[in-house]
Amino acid sequence: MDLNCTMLYASGAAYNIEYNIAKNTVTYVDDSVYNSALGWLAPPVPIVGGQKGIDACLVGRNATGIIVAARGTLFDTNGYIQDWLNDFRCEPAEFMYPFFVGGQSLNCHVHSGFYGAISSALPGKPATQANSLYSRVQAAVKALLATAPAATPVYVTGHSKGGGMAPLLAYLLHLNGIQVAQVVTFAGPRAGEADFKALYEPLFPNHLRFENYGDVIPLLWPDQAAADDILQAVSDILGPLKNIPLIGDIVSPLITAIQTEITTMEQWNYEPLGTESFIGPLTNGSQPIINNPPVLEQAMDLLNNLVSQLMAGNSLETTVMLAHTIRPCLGTTPVVGYMSGVCGSVCTTCDDSSVASELPLRHA
Repeated sequence: MDLNCTMLYASGAAYNIEYNIAKNTVTYVDDSVYNSALGWLAPPVPIVGGQKGIDACLVGRNATGIIVAARGTLFDTNGYIQDWLNDFRCEPAEFMYPFFVGGQSLNCHVHSGFYGAISSALPGKPATQANSLYSRVQAAVKALLATAPAATPVYVTGHSKGGGMAPLLAYLLHLNGIQVAQVVTFAGPRAGEADFKALYEPLFPNHLRFENYGDVIPLLWPDQAAADDILQAVSDILGPLKNIPLIGDIVSPLITAIQTEITTMEQWNYEPLGTESFIGPLTNGSQPIINNPPVLEQAMDLLNNLVSQLMAGNSLETTVMLAHTIRPCLGTTPVVGYMSGVCGSVCTTCDDSSVASELPLRHA
């Protein structure tokens, strides 16, 4: 596997972290897709924080180097789109470090939800710097560096929410003397405002973010210019569908919801980081990768995909999930999206039933 595919597999493996509430234990569950392909040199370290262990990272070493993979949002299938929106509709917060007593401003603003995730304490433990998710990630990285060959690179990655956490983790690792070779994210929302971008990008000029053609999450949270492009695409593509029987019943409230959310988000100044690799739709047996396409073009692709799926009788929830997932398959059906776009054909025989990725969180 190349580096980007390795990072995608590591992001998938992070979903195999399980937290047992009753026993207050954290485990990493093996699977037949991600774990075997990554070739960990030792069992990776699962780290959790927050209520019910909802914030999590996986830290391990393989032939590529030391990898920090932040886990994405876990959800159930009952109204999870609204849960996503509630999750992502967060005001910027001043980036403080250390997080608690004696914290100093880093002179920038980041997404308060992602900031809360990396500063979250071990479940049942007091909110102290040592108990924070980030501090335990840093300790795990340092432990691996201590026994690894000299010049072993460190990479940070994540999918969805994990893609938003990854830049914050990488930035703090750098501040604490740990050189990060590259940050690669998948389907990650914007992590910080323009002041964070100005500090971050000179340190990580090779930051790479992958976004899929039908995925809405990477478009969150738009600045004023991006918001205008998204609203224009909504008007042009979804507007004419409001009067179509059945389809209009789905589209009309969707238009209202998008307009409301975008109007709220555009008051902030979130900016995308690094270079975007946009995964296009399957065309003549392959998926083109386009660097830094205009937001309007990306929004049009997203909405055209949504319309075609709705017209084909697929539900809104299924359409959104298939565009956002990094799973190679759903059951025995290959998924055309992040995995196929980044890693190529990975499902000659589809059976990913043992993969925990993006399934409901299991609390034994």
